[in-house]
Amino acid sequence: MSGFRYINETIAVTIVIVAVIVVYLLWKVKPVPGAEISSGYGMRTLNGSTHFHNGVDLAAPQGTKVRSILPGKVEAVGFDELNGNYVKVKHRNNSSFYGHLFKTTVRKNQTVRKNQKIGEVGNTGYSFGPHVHFIIWDKEGNTVDPEKSNLVRI
Repeated sequence: MSGFRYINETIAVTIVIVAVIVVYLLWKVKPVPGAEISSGYGMRTLNGSTHFHNGVDLAAPQGTKVRSILPGKVEAVGFDELNGNYVKVKHRNNSSFYGHLFKTTVRKNQTVRKNQKIGEVGNTGYSFGPHVHFIIWDKEGNTVDPEKSNLVRI
């Protein structure tokens, strides 16, 4: 009878391990915990000019942790006049971008985990307050509305 108990315990442990793996794989990360959407995806008017906004702006206090939505490799870390300090991460089937960061905490070519801190909310570049400009690109390089994506919780 002790052999059956061992088999039952092994099956139970295996089920728990598989359940944990499934939950981890399906769990969707919030790139900026506690953030609110201050500007959505799509057409918008800013300073009297209408243009396409290719991501969402996630407003949060400066210094709030910014996290990678999926595991991947840091494709770019830099600064430009529009996005300020930014990080771009290449994932298996898509890419994600995080702009206007106060500071970045990763380097180019670094491997990152899902939910890993990659920077902090800031107000750099062309910005009207602390937020993260968050973009998702699909595998063809087209932007995707993060609010409608099945990859992330906003």
